[in-house]
This record gives sequence, structure tokens and C-alpha cells, in this order.
Amino acid sequence: MLGYFLKVKNLLPYSCYKSFYDIPFDAFYEKLNKRALIIDLDNTLIPYDMPVANNELADTFKKLIDKGYKIYIASNNHTTRVKIFVEDLNKRFGINLKYMANSCKPFPKCFKWVLKDTSFSKKELLCIGDQLITDVLGSTKMGIDTILVKPIKKKTEKWYTKINRHNEKIVLKKMHKKYPSIYKEIMTNHED
Repeated sequence: MLGYFLKVKNLLPYSCYKSFYDIPFDAFYEKLNKRALIIDLDNTLIPYDMPVANNELADTFKKLIDKGYKIYIASNNHTTRVKIFVEDLNKRFGINLKYMANSCKPFPKCFKWVLKDTSFSKKELLCIGDQLITDVLGSTKMGIDTILVKPIKKKTEKWYTKINRHNEKIVLKKMHKKYPSIYKEIMTNHED
């Protein structure tokens, strides 16, 4: 499978957390000068079977925007799915997020879109996602730091995501040998 051909060095996240809510965004903003967030939707922010954001997520986004972050939702899912989520969030909670559906991660399309839309450098961007093969690989190859979070609900994942999960297992075995400390961080944060 694909996992055998991928270079592990391109699949190393900057950091790992159990969930989106565990990320110390204040520290990333103040100490590492991160200014824009490129965030995956499915299984990073909400599970596949949840159509819109809850109040906790909306409140978190408001705090991030108030802090100074610019937020982009970049999903490989179809337009209807992503549009419903973002437009509901924008309307109900008075938030103004931009999004890209069918973002084709790990290809550079969505990362180039964010760079073009902002005046920020790659070093000021932070990508957040739940998949090594799409989120981490895409952003790392672009020179953008990535935070890997534990998938929220694997049971509801699409068939193509399940294929990526199989490839992730292959990559993780290789990572265990070459980068044991990063492997341990991922496994610690992704335990059930």
C-alpha cells in the first residue's frame, strides 16, 4: 500500500494533542507567532455524523478570533458538507470563517489558497488535523507546522478515510523505528 512508499520524515507532526480543545493556542500565538489556522473539519472538529458546530466549538472559535487568529476550514469532504457547517457557524454565532471543500490534501491547493489570502508567511501558519496522510503530509511538504489530534469518532469515517488509516498504520510502524519519541507522543495522545 501507499504507506510503504511514503517518507516518514514528511509525516512528522510538530506536536500532538488528544483533541482540538487541548491545544494551547495562546502559547502558539504568543511564543511561536502563529497567526492563521488551517483546520480540518471531519474528525478534527466534529465527527462525520454531526452536521454543525456545538456551542463549545463556536465559543472556542470566537476566542481564537478575538486573540487575533485568522481561521480557515480546509476539508477534503464535498462542498455541501463543509458549506453547511461553516455557514451555520457564521450565521448562528456571528463568526466569519472562510473554507475550502474538496481541498485535495495532501496536495498544496488549500495551503496555497491560505497563503494567497493572507499576508502571513508559512512560519505563521499552523495546520490542525487528524490524519497523517492528508493533513500532516500536505502541510509538512509545504513547510507549515502541523498539530495532529486524535480522531473524534472513527466508526463513522468514509471508506477512503479507512484506507488512509490502514496506510497510517504502516507509516507508524516505520516511525516507531526511526522516530521513537514522536511515535510515542502520537500513541500517547491517541490511546482510547
